[in-house]
Amino acid sequence: MTPVALTRRIRTLKMLSRTALTPQLQAVYSARVELAWMHARRQGKLAWQRSQARANASAGYPYGSSYAV
Repeated sequence: MTPVALTRRIRTLKMLSRTALTPQLQAVYSARVELAWMHARRQGKLAWQRSQARANASAGYPYGSSYAV
C-alpha cells in the first residue's frame, strides 16, 4: 500500500470508528470505499492516457509515443 492509500485508509477507519457501525458493516464499508477509489483512479488514468495519445497524434507524433504535449 502506498503511503497516500494508507493514510486514506486510516482516515476512513477513524471516521468509521466515530459512527455507530458494527465491525462487520465497517469492514464492508471500508472495502467498498477502497474498490470505488481504485476504480476511479483507473478511470482517471485511462482518460489521461487517451488525452495524451490524442495530443501526441495532433502534434504529429506516432500513436503511443510518450511525448507530453
